[in-house]
Amino acid sequence: MLDQVPTQLVVCESPTNPVTKIADIEHLTEHARRAGALTVLDNTFAGFHNHGQYPIDVFLHSLTKYASGHGDVMGGAIIAAKPLIAAMRKDVVTIGPTLDPHAAFLIQRGMRTYFLRYDRQCATALQVARFLEKDRRVRRVFHPGLESHPQHALARRQMSDFGAVVTFELGAGLAEGDRFAEALRYFAICASLGSTESLVMPARLLGGNEFDEAQRTMSMINQGTVRLSIGLEEPEDLISDLAQALDQAIP
Repeated sequence: MLDQVPTQLVVCESPTNPVTKIADIEHLTEHARRAGALTVLDNTFAGFHNHGQYPIDVFLHSLTKYASGHGDVMGGAIIAAKPLIAAMRKDVVTIGPTLDPHAAFLIQRGMRTYFLRYDRQCATALQVARFLEKDRRVRRVFHPGLESHPQHALARRQMSDFGAVVTFELGAGLAEGDRFAEALRYFAICASLGSTESLVMPARLLGGNEFDEAQRTMSMINQGTVRLSIGLEEPEDLISDLAQALDQAIP
């Protein structure tokens, strides 16, 4: 009987975590509205300034990331029209995701430098992605700003920039990925992103261990996958650091 239940909610993320797939938001919203369904977009990777031109009903943001920008607070935001927010408010308060005053202050302070940080991080991320794309030890690089990204044209049409996350696939396994991450000097091993400092997650921390072969193929995460979140360091320093870590991990 499930195939007879009308679609009520369409949830997507763009770019996706970690391999930066791009959702065709215009296509999704058009079909969702035709079906009478609400649309929810996790817009964390894209940032607050992207995708506002589309009729998304609910935007979700992890305030821990680019909004705060300093890796020192946790929070989230739901952005929607007043009637939707009013309908959610009672459940939201009951469940508990309300910010304490100091967390709210830190996020508000971080937002004052949001555009400056995001612009710089995006520009550096593209330089890093282009460097990695040329290295023989890197099988492929996932970053929407690269012309080699299968959805580059769609990302260019939808977004004003391409984000500060660069994911790539080493032509090696878990051990080499671990050695690479541990050899980095400017990148802290951390599961977060969007901070002033650059961060790295090797495959061992990206998860997917519970996936079967079909799910692993769909996720595009394998033993050589590494995710970088680019910070505010000098691009030349980050690229030099990546080069020496690759030399140590995969001579």
